[in-house]
Amino acid sequence: LKLNINTCFATTHFVTNAESINYYLNEGVNYALLTNELTLEEIKEIRKKTTAKLLVNTVYLPNVAFSKRKLLSNFYHAINEKAKNTLEVNETISDEDYLLTETENGTNFTLNELCNGTSLIKDLNTIGIDYLIFKEESIETIFIELLKDTKDYLADNCENEDYINKYKMLGTSTNFFYKESIFQVKRDEKD
Repeated sequence: LKLNINTCFATTHFVTNAESINYYLNEGVNYALLTNELTLEEIKEIRKKTTAKLLVNTVYLPNVAFSKRKLLSNFYHAINEKAKNTLEVNETISDEDYLLTETENGTNFTLNELCNGTSLIKDLNTIGIDYLIFKEESIETIFIELLKDTKDYLADNCENEDYINKYKMLGTSTNFFYKESIFQVKRDEKD
């Protein structure tokens, strides 16, 4: 590739290890957006093994799936109702709520519970994560305030407890940051 522009390796669910990131780094890709399914410990290990600029989603609605099809338009057409571009659904077995959003590009499925990584920001900063990503969706009214407070928090201009307690209002889900992986592909170790 050897591109002369900054590029980011950001394939959903596949930026999971330093080996892949380093392959693309050697091809001229400068940045890697880590997948949301990584634990904090896995992120630390990746940081130790690559010099690529790393990005981590920190406050966001977790993306679950995407379809290029117009699923909501098709659904509303099938039931003879006026189409809407959003729909909240409940998956009854897990009792998880999802938000479906349709655009001209297709239909996106997100978990309808915000991942609140504000309690991890100092850890992510300390291990050398280059960019923390805050997505505005569902927090529009406090988005700018959150960014300003985070800047102060990282500069040690406010107390840890004050910042963390203030943003508990965003919810308690930290997605996969503290969940143990239930499976992982292991590399064969040669003697």
